[in-house]
Amino acid sequence: MFPWLGFSEKLPLPKFVLLSDARLPSPEVRLVRGPATSGTPKSSAERIGGLDPLKSIPVRVADFLLEVYISRVMPSYPIFHEPWLVSCHAAVIHRVLSNDGGTNRPSSYEIFITSLVMAISLSTAARSKQARANDMAFKLFQHAITRLGEILTNDFAGLQALVLLHTYAVMNPAAANVYFLSGYMMQACIDQELHKEDTRPMETDLLAQDLKRRVFWSAWELDVSCSGGFARPVALLPKHITTGFPSDLEDSAIHPGYINQQARRSKFVCGQVRSFRLIEVEVISVLFHGHPINPAMSSLEAWMGDVEDRIHSWRADVDHSASANREPSLKVQWEEMVVFAEIALPQVLVTLFRPCPRIKNPTMPNLLKAFKATVQVVQGYLKQAGMGFGSLKFTFQPCHHVFSSAMVFLHIIRECPSALVSMYTLEEMKGFMSAFSDFFSLTTERWPASSAYMDEYNRLLEPLKEHYFSSVHLTNTSFQYQSDELGEYLSGYNLWSLSGEPGGFSNLVFEPFTDAATANLWQDGGFDSIDWDRYFDLGAC
Repeated sequence: MFPWLGFSEKLPLPKFVLLSDARLPSPEVRLVRGPATSGTPKSSAERIGGLDPLKSIPVRVADFLLEVYISRVMPSYPIFHEPWLVSCHAAVIHRVLSNDGGTNRPSSYEIFITSLVMAISLSTAARSKQARANDMAFKLFQHAITRLGEILTNDFAGLQALVLLHTYAVMNPAAANVYFLSGYMMQACIDQELHKEDTRPMETDLLAQDLKRRVFWSAWELDVSCSGGFARPVALLPKHITTGFPSDLEDSAIHPGYINQQARRSKFVCGQVRSFRLIEVEVISVLFHGHPINPAMSSLEAWMGDVEDRIHSWRADVDHSASANREPSLKVQWEEMVVFAEIALPQVLVTLFRPCPRIKNPTMPNLLKAFKATVQVVQGYLKQAGMGFGSLKFTFQPCHHVFSSAMVFLHIIRECPSALVSMYTLEEMKGFMSAFSDFFSLTTERWPASSAYMDEYNRLLEPLKEHYFSSVHLTNTSFQYQSDELGEYLSGYNLWSLSGEPGGFSNLVFEPFTDAATANLWQDGGFDSIDWDRYFDLGAC
């Protein structure tokens, strides 16, 4: 086991992982760019100047951003103990003075963690504040990664830093190749055997044990969420994991020698999301990768019915728990959890009832279930993207989930036009069709590369929409669209073979981050000109 994470001690992560931009899946052959030459424009990392963005953030604002991270992000990804994170923040932001009059210099690790915590908090900005907040967040990210050589050690502290980096990257995929970053993260978990509690000496420190569990399951959930959009296999199946689940109690309740079970349950979000991910992994593993169904199920159809019942029960439990909450400080978390559930349930139904390697030609009723679910997925993500400051604004997973749903949406319009005409009005169908474009347009504010998704979706939709609407006035229509362009393109995506067949989504190519439009977003460095109090509405916080 190497003492560092990556290819070499001086290069802890290869250049194709950091500061790269995910390209749109396409059946067309793409050439991967060769090594950079002396004439190649410098990457964003190489253009980093000497300005320390942390010094430009007023202490009051930095304290506010830390509180945003602790109260809104840590319940989902509790990868640090709150007291340690507060002390790390103080060491960097408050600059504790030593007795001899000199300043205690914060460590590179503390600077890295604090920079990314600030960046993640800024990335939760509401729509009206996204551009400037994302600009500042990216500068903080650039500042952090100048210390990677010292930070990404192949130990538990290095893993915590890597999971934090991944948390930022899923909010701004221009920062890193998120899919490959997941691979590094999960390999670090495996190197440290965090997935196998039965192979490690029994942990006597309950606080240390709980933190290891928190970091591992946060990493696992991030990996599943990134693989799910492509229906790719995850690094670790649940059957290969013997590590117990972490506590959902607040940090102050967990001590080395005991856990106060009467304390507030403030980390319920990660537990609820994990329960959903376990179902999602099961569906993808069975339908896309040939894993056997539960032996207790009499048939594949019975298993599918059982999965449908379980995901609906999970959603009902989230709604019930949210309505039963009487803790004011947890109200916003439960509201966010409900919105997440509004996306997660149809996401499973799309995966369950769409064409896949195991069921290449679903029944009409199942295709219509998948159609309804595709619309609910994009509507849920639109709702999540428009939430206020502090709510997590993911970008990588939503883009790929929505694009995948859009391809299923178009496929079913082509295959089942008569049924759809009888079920939905013309205005409803117009709204459904525009929802996908609306989402990609909205997401472009955070990740300019997502405009490629919008262009590709609209290109495929336009001829299909024309023929669909021309058939609306027909009764008992036998319309079946036969456009060579659309038919060949959708068959090129090979909807049932997302996990390795030629022409599938697996042909996704990641190329270096050199997009000029994206790079231009990060050119304004006017930190000092910002009215921070007005920008963050601190008077109302």
